[in-house]
Amino acid sequence: MEMLKENGKFSQGRIYLLVSVVVYYINQLIILLAGLMGWDVDKEILASVAHAVEYPMTTFATYTLGGKVVEIFKKKEV
Repeated sequence: MEMLKENGKFSQGRIYLLVSVVVYYINQLIILLAGLMGWDVDKEILASVAHAVEYPMTTFATYTLGGKVVEIFKKKEV
């Protein structure tokens, strides 16, 4: 849980990133199991959900990790 905190408080970007990653991998697991077990699910809808989740996941990762990179450069300048 400490990984989700920044300056002692929960970081909104990190929580969104965690939720996006969890949803993405659950979706990928469903697609994998549907393919292996021959389940009758609409794989096109699941694939579109995966593509829809990739954008916010990338955005939140850039937001969360980008702040860390900026902090590193600020520390080197001082």
